Amino acid sequence: MSGKVDLIIDDKNYIAAMANELGLDESRLHFAFAIDFLAMKGFLAANKNTNPHHINALKNAFAEIQASTLYSQVMRTNRP
Repeated sequence: MSGKVDLIIDDKNYIAAMANELGLDESRLHFAFAIDFLAMKGFLAANKNTNPHHINALKNAFAEIQASTLYSQVMRTNRP
């Protein structure tokens, strides 16, 4: 838009936020393609002394989220 940048590598889910932060028209920004080897996975760490009950509760909660239709839809939208 200012003639200085041709490509920005970022998550397509952040285009709107980035445009807003920079005061740009979001409609002028376009997601081109996913770069699989740059994909990141999230992890949750816990202290080794954390009560196993809490660890299992977190694992079960995440399994429940993963089984939801909404989770599947969101994860599908992260791919072109």
